[in-house]
Amino acid sequence: MGVDGRYNHKAVWTGTEMIVWGGESGAVHVDTGGRYNPVTDTWVPTSLDNAAIARGRYSAVWTNSEMIIWAGITEPFFSSDTGGRYCLVEPYYLLECDPSVLNILRGTSEATSSTITSINNFSSPVTLSCEGLPTGISCDFTPNPVTPPPNDSISSTLTVTVASAVQPGEYMFYVNATDGTLIRKVKMKIIVTYILLQQYLLIKPEIDDSGSNTENGIIETDEPVLLIGHLQNSGTADSVNTVGILSTSDPVVIIQNTATYGTIMAGSDIYMQVYECVYSRFLRYSRLPGSFF
Repeated sequence: MGVDGRYNHKAVWTGTEMIVWGGESGAVHVDTGGRYNPVTDTWVPTSLDNAAIARGRYSAVWTNSEMIIWAGITEPFFSSDTGGRYCLVEPYYLLECDPSVLNILRGTSEATSSTITSINNFSSPVTLSCEGLPTGISCDFTPNPVTPPPNDSISSTLTVTVASAVQPGEYMFYVNATDGTLIRKVKMKIIVTYILLQQYLLIKPEIDDSGSNTENGIIETDEPVLLIGHLQNSGTADSVNTVGILSTSDPVVIIQNTATYGTIMAGSDIYMQVYECVYSRFLRYSRLPGSFF
């Protein structure tokens, strides 16, 4: 069944349907209308909820999602300076997470942004959550829930925390969003990494006796020398401010026993003249309990 007969109304074409609204029926302005689908040859009445004031001889345009009406003649034949919008599509929202791939060093956290975008004036609270996280990985959203302004966006910061016991590898999970009716999902990936630092000082460092009276590159009794410490990082990540500690059980006076090597790139070596000693006999390197090489 079609809409009631009328005149001085307007009609717009959506690409799939014709929307007819308003006009005059007899001597009365109406606020009713209908949507006609020529493929199915059916009519669906337009909603009366929050409908514009009944009118005829108004202007109307189609925006690809809404029929917007403006002005015209209302009862009792007054010129109107009001309008209305008829939404063909129900309000809804979109969910986006950027970035969707997180590289996280185990024992640390990384953040991404989860954005809710309002479509067709959607403005309801949306609750965010994570689904499918493995043991040892947790997530938190701030703020949560979020309510986007109509036809605008709002973001929540998603922080993903990886415990130090989580094994390195790739893990998949979902970010879910729901307003109680509509559910949106975004697939996420976590790449858990770790630092492998296999560092060591050479057992026999190079000798620098250029400051002594017998400069010959040979250790002399009671000769003050400098050791050229050789620290190698054969791991997969850079080492920052690595401290070397010199110790010996021999009767040697160690004037300076520590050295900070700064940043050692993965797979590289650093030589540094840092240890100052006075030899009385052969010196050897060892690791002190709790020392870091």
